[in-house]
Amino acid sequence: MKNGIYTYMARLFLPVSLAAIFCIAGGCVPDTGGVDPPNDQLIFPVALATTRDATHLLVVNSNYDLRYNSGTLLMLSLAALDGAGDTTADDERITFDEASGVFTVPDALSKFCTGDRQTDACTLDASRAALPEETIRLGAYASDLQMTADQRWALIPVRGDRAIMVVEVDEHGDDKLYCGDQKSACDAAHRVRSNSRVNLPIEPLSVAALDYPIPASPDAASDDPKTIETFGFATHLAGGEVSLFSIATTEPGQEPVINAELISVIGGVIDGASGIATNPLNRDIYVVGRRDPNPHVAVLRVLADLSSGGSYRNNPWFSQAATIPVASQIYGGTEARSIAVSPKGDEAFFVTHQPPALIKVNLETYETIDMTTVCPQPTRVKTWIDRGASDDPDDDVLYAFVLCFLTQQMHIVRTDVMMNTVRLTGQGPQDIAFDPVRKLAYVANFRDSTITPYQAYPPFNQIRIKSAKDPEDVRWLQFGSSQSAKEK
Repeated sequence: MKNGIYTYMARLFLPVSLAAIFCIAGGCVPDTGGVDPPNDQLIFPVALATTRDATHLLVVNSNYDLRYNSGTLLMLSLAALDGAGDTTADDERITFDEASGVFTVPDALSKFCTGDRQTDACTLDASRAALPEETIRLGAYASDLQMTADQRWALIPVRGDRAIMVVEVDEHGDDKLYCGDQKSACDAAHRVRSNSRVNLPIEPLSVAALDYPIPASPDAASDDPKTIETFGFATHLAGGEVSLFSIATTEPGQEPVINAELISVIGGVIDGASGIATNPLNRDIYVVGRRDPNPHVAVLRVLADLSSGGSYRNNPWFSQAATIPVASQIYGGTEARSIAVSPKGDEAFFVTHQPPALIKVNLETYETIDMTTVCPQPTRVKTWIDRGASDDPDDDVLYAFVLCFLTQQMHIVRTDVMMNTVRLTGQGPQDIAFDPVRKLAYVANFRDSTITPYQAYPPFNQIRIKSAKDPEDVRWLQFGSSQSAKEK
């Protein structure tokens, strides 16, 4: 296999058949005898995102062992955690102690979670939290999940289907997840694939999104209502390409209209193109690679001739605009993975295998400015701001959360001083999502098929839960399924 993380996952943990390997390379969906995936279980989760109001958690199941004929996108309700951050709630509600990271429920835990007390784990059964009618089938080997800025659209690359799914997310609507009228999978209008003008390269791996405003006229005032064109970007591991595709167009005062379509592809951006991130402030796109002979971060841009009444969908200039060199003494190898941009847009952070490090770059001067050693073979980094109890933005602290698949750890790096805090995770931590309402971080554990919540602020403890009726019964909290728990 060409995808490094999945290669060692398969080699160490999962007996994937030769036929499955050929399917990955050929872009097919393997024949599993027509066994439909369950709509209420976690099955090798690879990607997470919270919805706009944090009422739900979106989970991408990869179906990596090919037990079923497709992976899925699940929407899990977070209502079971209502009361997080509210220490004044009465005894009829869940309460949460931010200092200790402990939820307290009024009833016995046996009414709240599955699994026996001896396991030290309280599992919130996904079949209770999931909305089966909202589950969407994706195809095999989905690898990422990113939301657009308004969190209206979820972007999911599916390697087995050689496509990028565009799913409408409406957490308060009748169709909370909408991917067309087909019951079994996304329809053609919600899939980005090759077309008559351009081919989508194989192995779409990671995705990102940006909004591009178009003024009503060249001389329109800066505060006039604008048309917003929303675009997505995908890295392609095998050939080092980056693709540009449209997602939706929003006219002033109207609902967005989907227009999922492949627009352009840049070849040879960076060998083994993997991690990608966007900067909404200057609309730059940053890409790192796994087999980069000249270690750097590629900077891409999309431009259009708006002065002549054009749009970004109509023959845009999609090209590499700059590079951010990485000093050889800091970046000794070519195994760069995930990259994340700070909310202020002035810094970016990416992880490398050689050396095993989190590297910080300045996005204004295009310089490498700092690094810190993390776990061997880090696989994912995302940023989160801890705003603390003060309203003063100068008191905000930016953290980079680094996941470590092999060592079952999460390194939380305070980015101003590049100091680490290390926490244990489940087996095979693969992705992380943040909950701004409850101030929690959810980690998807690939091998466990579980999701564990943590405090998204110091001391970053894994969340525990106890019963008010039995205060001695304190367990670690996780999302999973009763069936997978029994199998394990």
